[in-house]
Amino acid sequence: MQVLAKPSTLILSLHVLVALIFSGLAFYDYDEALEYRTGLPVLLLIRNHIFGTAPPNDVVVVELNRDSFIDSPLLHECMQQTQGKIEMRCFNRRLQAELINTANTSGARLIIANFLYKEPRGSDDEVLAQAIQKSGRVLLQSILEYRLMGDGVETNSLSPPIAELDQVAASAPFIFQEYQGAKQQTFVSALEPDATAFRPQTRASLPILALHLLVLQSYRTELQAILAPHFPELASFLNAQTGSVNHRATLESLTDQLLRAAIDKPALFDDLAQSAKTEPTKALLSALFACYSQGDQITLNFYGPEHTVHTIAYHDLSQVLTIQPNYLRDKIVIFGPSVDLGREAKGATIDNGFSLISSTELLATSIANLKAQKLLNRPDKIAIGLSYSVLTLGSLLLSMVCRPNKLLSYLALFGLGYFGLTLIMINYFNIWLPYLLILAQLTAIAFIHSAQQYANKRHQLSQIYQHKIPAPLLNDFNNGQSAQHEDGKRYTGISFATDGEGFTQLGASKGEQWLAQFMQAYQPMVERCIREHQGTVKDWAGDGMLAIWLDKQPPKTNTLRQRPSQITDKNLSHDIRHQALCAALALTRAVADFNQNYGVSFPIRIGINYGPFWLSFNQDLKVFGDTVNASSRLEHLNKTLKTHILVSKEIITEPSAFTFRYLGEFQLRGHASTAPVYELIGLTEQLPAETLDFITRFQIAILNFENENYQLALKALTQLYYENFKDGPTEYYLTLCKAKTFTNN
Repeated sequence: MQVLAKPSTLILSLHVLVALIFSGLAFYDYDEALEYRTGLPVLLLIRNHIFGTAPPNDVVVVELNRDSFIDSPLLHECMQQTQGKIEMRCFNRRLQAELINTANTSGARLIIANFLYKEPRGSDDEVLAQAIQKSGRVLLQSILEYRLMGDGVETNSLSPPIAELDQVAASAPFIFQEYQGAKQQTFVSALEPDATAFRPQTRASLPILALHLLVLQSYRTELQAILAPHFPELASFLNAQTGSVNHRATLESLTDQLLRAAIDKPALFDDLAQSAKTEPTKALLSALFACYSQGDQITLNFYGPEHTVHTIAYHDLSQVLTIQPNYLRDKIVIFGPSVDLGREAKGATIDNGFSLISSTELLATSIANLKAQKLLNRPDKIAIGLSYSVLTLGSLLLSMVCRPNKLLSYLALFGLGYFGLTLIMINYFNIWLPYLLILAQLTAIAFIHSAQQYANKRHQLSQIYQHKIPAPLLNDFNNGQSAQHEDGKRYTGISFATDGEGFTQLGASKGEQWLAQFMQAYQPMVERCIREHQGTVKDWAGDGMLAIWLDKQPPKTNTLRQRPSQITDKNLSHDIRHQALCAALALTRAVADFNQNYGVSFPIRIGINYGPFWLSFNQDLKVFGDTVNASSRLEHLNKTLKTHILVSKEIITEPSAFTFRYLGEFQLRGHASTAPVYELIGLTEQLPAETLDFITRFQIAILNFENENYQLALKALTQLYYENFKDGPTEYYLTLCKAKTFTNN
């Protein structure tokens, strides 16, 4: 398996790239469309669920729906004449006049019809005009159409309702964006039909005009007094108006003059409402003056899905008024088609993010927002872009200085904190902060960080795997094939068993606590030696350890004769037997140095065997087989022969860079037959000539012993013992020879 390096430079580059991309997106329309289409509806939905925002009680929608055509006798009769087909012409202008009279009699403060009056209807128009004139508080919609001026130039054409209605009621267009309905135009530039030059007129939209009419109905005197010191001509205009002001020309002139005043003295204009004497007056005048500082578009603050604004069906109105006669008193009443009747008409329905709502309810929402000053305010695009840049740099800095295991938590807290801030700002201050790109950026950084964490953990696991799982198995485990080892799989390799000499005595003399600290340092030292030589530590049992090497190639036939090999070949270093033998030599030296540092005598005994064994994996890697058992028996035989490293015949290859000493045939415990045993002496090129000579003479003595030439063997072993009385095999065979010669005599 290839070990993955820690991708620090790459990750840092990706962080910078993400920061630049998202900072750039904040300056383009993509951000605006994304936030309008998805971000704002979700934000309002969560806001409404948490804080329970509700629309004002003084705005009521009277909607004409499908049930109205069934339950209302006149509408039902008309529907029968159209062979069951619902047509809006059935809700004729006489019925609309009747509705206006009902609302007027019930004390409605303002009545707005969400219908277009393009074509005359004869006597019905006179009936409707009389009802509107009698009320004096009805607003109608102007007709806005696109007109081709030639040479591909398009402009808006604004027409009032039919003449009979235009003479008795003011009118204005109602314009909103096609997607989501979040943005509406406050003032519309359009050519009027009688315009003689290409000079579009600026006209207030229907919700703005409704707010003007509300102010003039209740606070005309207060408005005149406030405007007089600063705008005397405007105050004189208001003073000259007598009787009803619900005329298109009057309201258009008023909005034109207010618009010029706002342009001439914007700072003064914004503070005019503060001089009002009562809070209701101040609130409504503030809403009026705010219309002229909103710009050419407003962003609506939706209250919820369909019928969140107080809504009553047309056919239920009479019954409701019978039970609650004051239901419409001092209310702003908007009547028009419902969602189910407006689906087929262009612009009659809109998706507000919560659900599909009718343009009638959208109009009610717009007026309610304006009156309560609940319009959403969004910071300037440049400010948003700069804020994004600061936030991206902050998240980048956070990713660089935080601890890796803490960064995801910090990013999550940062994202939750920012989203909480957007909820607070939109609920308490009506400030809409974009958040999707911020959260998307944090998600991207979190994803990059997770990828980095995954790479780091993969790197760490690969190190652990290399320590605990032999290298040939790593690919199986990385490819999800560990299940193949659940029932056991045969491999060929080396079993390497170790044990410490005098462990029990050491614990008794030093104490358990000291021994525990000693082993905490001892075991990593041993494992390090094994890993440095490509081995894998499988198990520890006290001071005993089992390590394995797996052979990538099938075992080769061993042609070793029962004589020491002194042939050196450094090119065999890739062979696992070579690695295991080097590990054994390095380990004995490392343990000797370790013991010297601790001032103890704790030599290590090692048994090494090569051959087939079985591996199984079921939540843990298990090794079993005769090869493993034999290595443990060889390790234990060290105690009898007073040696340190014993190996089987199978571990030795020819040629070899090592020198081995043949120790004879031994019957290992659990084996029915004997097997040759060798002692690893060292790397041949590092051994002095005296050692090689000693081993050669020992081998001759063992050969005489095996050939039952006990006298010759005894003589040779006695001489060897005098030269090195600490040599365990010499002492072992000398004792045997003495016993044999005594028996023979």
